[in-house]
Amino acid sequence: MRAWLKGVIVAGLLLGAGLTLLGVLARWWPALDMVNNGLLFMTVGAIALLCLALAARDWRLVLAAAVLAAINVMLVIAALPGAAADAAPGSPRFLRVVTFNLWHYNDRMDDVAKFLAETDADAVVLQKVGKPNGALLRQALQSRYPYSVGDWGIIILSKHPILADGRIDRPGYPPWISLMVRWIRIEVNGTPFDLAGVHLARPFYPDLQQEDVAALIAFANSRTLPLVMAGDFNMSPWTEKLGRFERSSGLKRYNIFHLTWPMQKWSVPLLPLVAIDNVFAVAICQDCRGARAAAWVRPPPDRGRSGAATGCRRIELRVVAPRSHCRDQEDRAMAMRLVFALLASLLWASPALAAAEASIEVWKSATCKCCINWVKHLEANGFAVTVNAADPSMLDRIKRQLGIGEDIAACHTAKIGPYVVEGHVPAPDIKRLVAEQPDALGLTVPGMPVGSPGMEQGAEAEPYDVLLINKDGTTAVYASH
Repeated sequence: MRAWLKGVIVAGLLLGAGLTLLGVLARWWPALDMVNNGLLFMTVGAIALLCLALAARDWRLVLAAAVLAAINVMLVIAALPGAAADAAPGSPRFLRVVTFNLWHYNDRMDDVAKFLAETDADAVVLQKVGKPNGALLRQALQSRYPYSVGDWGIIILSKHPILADGRIDRPGYPPWISLMVRWIRIEVNGTPFDLAGVHLARPFYPDLQQEDVAALIAFANSRTLPLVMAGDFNMSPWTEKLGRFERSSGLKRYNIFHLTWPMQKWSVPLLPLVAIDNVFAVAICQDCRGARAAAWVRPPPDRGRSGAATGCRRIELRVVAPRSHCRDQEDRAMAMRLVFALLASLLWASPALAAAEASIEVWKSATCKCCINWVKHLEANGFAVTVNAADPSMLDRIKRQLGIGEDIAACHTAKIGPYVVEGHVPAPDIKRLVAEQPDALGLTVPGMPVGSPGMEQGAEAEPYDVLLINKDGTTAVYASH
């Protein structure tokens, strides 16, 4: 029994050391930053391994597990100094902002509207808003928030008149996925400031997320007024990218460990272990001698989509005593990470690597059953699938913009990384496409051949080809089934 336990511990140590080292190396290879989103889980796992090593009474394993746990704990702590302090309870309120990741398929708009009304915020920043839900919320909250910008994607509602507004789009992307930042300028109690709603690329697209962060830093540094940024950053506080954004923009983050709505289960509050929705703010600061801003946050009630990993965070800002100087954490953080990388390398020379989860986004008709069956086929083969319902005209527009002609079109369209996947393409062919990375537009199975994934009809099947779509519009047989 003890030999079996030791084998489990050793395997866990190798995996944990490898993941930790990959997270440290994310400073130089941004694609590895995905690992840092799960740093809290890795830390809990390292502590669990330490407990198992103590139970096994092998002091070499205890030492290795203790070092691994210490490294992960220190990496977690290293990111915490970048956060702003909460204001003291009872502090006079200057500004209250609510950020809410609405989720495209949220069907509890009445509950959402009620909660937003109860928060009595000065401004509400919504992300992932479909047009129908956006219209419902604006109508329900019109009397409380008479001013708004946006009708889908990112929407900002305000009690105060909007003096100016704008948006930042990703160049070269179609309109429905190009919006990254929407901002407004309002004035509260005689103080004008900018409020920006943010929705950055997911970590499964590290190069695009890197570009988004660079654009966000440039936007923050271009502001001449105090700035508040809120929304779905798709990065936890332990990622290198979010740390770089903090250091480069001078903004401070709030609400890292505060409860989000509806992060409760059976009336028990749950800690948001993957804090990818964030709030950043700064007050007037000239040569680091001006006033700073702090936040007072109270947990919201238990309502909303059960089990959601995203939700609402609330921030109240007040002016507190000025500080004499600002300290940049970058050099110290870099030195700490280099030391941890050296320790991990010395302790474990052959770390295990973790495979990144494949994520694919699908656009389909709301009533297409074979499309749903194809999505189930993808999920059964390890893909994380995001499904978007689209009417026929929208589907046609998506296909045209992605380069899918009528002769190679099918009933649904998908996007994975830079590639288009049209129709009932088998999951193994998609995995091969991602692994081989050809210089092409993507794959298609034209029409709806019987026997293809999602089009199964018992033993009946017809032969079909998966076509590789070249960037010039021509096709070639990629696989035959």
